[in-house]
Amino acid sequence: MSAGVVYVVLKIDYSGRTQALTDQLLAEEAELNTVKKQLQGYTRYADYLTSVVPSLAERLKPPVLTITREFTQVDVVAKAKYKLRADVTLVSKYKVTFGFALDMTPALVALTQHTNGVAAKLNRPTLTGEPKVELLAQQVISAQPPTDDRALLAEARANFQATLRTTAAALCDDPTVRGACKLKFIETLRDTLAQQPGVRQVPALFVEFR
Repeated sequence: MSAGVVYVVLKIDYSGRTQALTDQLLAEEAELNTVKKQLQGYTRYADYLTSVVPSLAERLKPPVLTITREFTQVDVVAKAKYKLRADVTLVSKYKVTFGFALDMTPALVALTQHTNGVAAKLNRPTLTGEPKVELLAQQVISAQPPTDDRALLAEARANFQATLRTTAAALCDDPTVRGACKLKFIETLRDTLAQQPGVRQVPALFVEFR
């Protein structure tokens, strides 16, 4: 009678340990799978380096950057040009707003994974549309001011517009403009990658202009 009792007790004890071991293994397996998913989340961004480009193009519609600068222009007009009574100096002050764009054509946007992060290669910023020009002030200086200065003012405006085209082209290579466009692209890329399914972390991002 006692032997049977011992047998039953041992059997129950063994079954309990087996169940506990099974539960522990299942818990450890679940934890391992969770850790694996978490680790995959740190590199998952690499799966989207091609597919996010259309989203970037949508979010980076021009202008990606707008800057405003003031210019002062001085024009000296000889009296003989307009049959004036004396030479004239025109001092004009303008406020100009420039808009810049990044070419987000998929074939021209290269996102490459490196050991230290993701490198993006883009075409340099370009001017989008015509600069918006606002005349702030204008002064006509002459020993004998002209009675009709409309032709003089029109010439001054034309001279400024001609100079402005060169200025606008140079701004595309200006370090401040390039830096601001890089920052805008990086912020947008980071935010777009972070929104993709399964991405837990976005690495360091770098931009190089062609």
